[in-house]
Amino acid sequence: MSKTGFFVAGAALGAIAALLYAPKTGAEMRTEVCDKVNALLGEAKDWGATATAAAPATPAEAVSAVAAEAASVVESVEAQAAPVFTEASDDLREKIEAARARIAAQVAKNAEEAQAAAAEAVPTEVPVEVAPVEGEPAAE
Repeated sequence: MSKTGFFVAGAALGAIAALLYAPKTGAEMRTEVCDKVNALLGEAKDWGATATAAAPATPAEAVSAVAAEAASVVESVEAQAAPVFTEASDDLREKIEAARARIAAQVAKNAEEAQAAAAEAVPTEVPVEVAPVEGEPAAE
């Protein structure tokens, strides 16, 4: 037997011993015990009636009630979480726009540097000598 079983058995034996050694007569004790049992039964019936009245009539009603409660909880969480996500997405958009601006500036700088390097490497004016064609006067 487990510790719980020994405890319950000891409690029952103690209750019986208390009833046997009580300073009341048997008739008084039986009347008092019956009154207590009847009071407990009345409380149990009241509790059962309250639970039955509060419980839905069918399982479908219970499911719909739970679903409605769950939907309201989800809506509440969404309403609380929306500002957090909006702030985070706004911050992210700002960072993305700043990165785009930095990249565009770097691309423009690189294009200018490449154009300058190309201008240095390739002269824009190349002296060209034109050979005179037979029969035409020479150009001066």
